[in-house]
Parts: sequence; structure tokens; C-alpha cells
Amino acid sequence: MIRKIASFLLCLVGFLLVLYCTGMISGVDTPPLFHAVMNNYSTDTLATNAVASIYLNYRIFDTVFEALMLLVSVMGVIHFSRHLEKKSLPENPKQSLGKASIDSMSFLLPLIIMMGIYLILNGQKTPGGGFQGGAMLCAALICRYLVWPEKEINLDKYQRIEKTLFLLLAITAVIFGVSAIYLQHIWLNPVYLIVMNTLIGFKVFCGLSIIFIRFVHYEDR
Repeated sequence: MIRKIASFLLCLVGFLLVLYCTGMISGVDTPPLFHAVMNNYSTDTLATNAVASIYLNYRIFDTVFEALMLLVSVMGVIHFSRHLEKKSLPENPKQSLGKASIDSMSFLLPLIIMMGIYLILNGQKTPGGGFQGGAMLCAALICRYLVWPEKEINLDKYQRIEKTLFLLLAITAVIFGVSAIYLQHIWLNPVYLIVMNTLIGFKVFCGLSIIFIRFVHYEDR
């Protein structure tokens, strides 16, 4: 009981500290950086929402390292779940699923995929983009596995694709950053935003899919 009370008080203090630091309960005026971003992001990046301008322009290297952390996490999952044989699948995996469930998933699966692609391609217009779209595409893969677990998923191919996408993502960010400094081709920003969201989206999809499949097949380790 004492440990639970102490944990609750620690969480409460942390929560109040965050509120204080962000000015929500301290009465501090909005930081100048907030006004600088909100007043200039449209002309600086040609993005139609501030979120995309921040994580794909002002803080692009933070985004690149975040993508790197996902890649490292996937490598860790692969390493610690390494096993010679994968868990055997049931002989008839659809026996536990009713026909209505299968039909419903067959109807919803294309809609989930379309929504994921929509989020990726419209990341420069609406908050979100690559990370959310990639997670939704992974949700589509999870739904597919739950209905058709007997269909093989080539993890080696997913791993190669993820590594390639991360390399392209880093190269694109560096090239755009250098060109923005020396060439100042502001009209290229919308194309850059779409390309980066696409690379991030499919990289996140591959990474989360690998983690899910490894946990499914090697969860008894």
C-alpha cells in the first residue's frame, strides 16, 4: 500500500511539474519560439500545418534519429527472439473465426490500407503523416494475420526494405538540408514533404510489422 501511494504521489508531482513548465498553471506567457514557428512556418516550409513543418523541417534530425531508434528496436527484437523454429500454426486457423468475422475483415482491410496511405500522402496538409500512416498500415497487416495466419510473411524482405528506406530517408534529409541552405529552392518543399512522409510511413510499417510477427512466432522464448 505504501509503495502504491508513493508511486501515485510521484506521478502527481511529475504531472504538476510538466504543467508548470509548459506555463499552464504558472501564468507564464507563451514562449517566443511558439510565436516564431506559428508566424513563419507557412512561408518557411510551404507546409499547410505546423506539425509537418516542425518534424520534417525545423527538427528534421530529431525525426531521423527517431526513425533510427525504431530500426535499432527492430534489430533488438530480432536478436533476442532468434530461434531455429517458428511456432507451428493450427491446421485450420479459420475454425475459430465465424464467416461473418472473415467477411467483415475482408471488407475493412482495404479501407484501413487506403486510410493509412491517405495519412501518409497528406501529412503536409494535416497533423500526422508518416508515423501514423505507417502504424495504420501495420494494423492492416495485423488484421490480415488474424484472419489468414497461414499466409507466410517474408521477414527478411521486410528487414531489407526497412534498412533501405532508412538510408534513403537520411540521404533525402541531408540533401534537402544542404540544398535549402545553399540553393534555397523553396518551391521544392511540398515535394520534399511528400517524399519524406512516404519514406517514414513505409519504414514505420515495415518496422512495426517485423516486431509484431517476431512476437507472434517467438513469444514462448
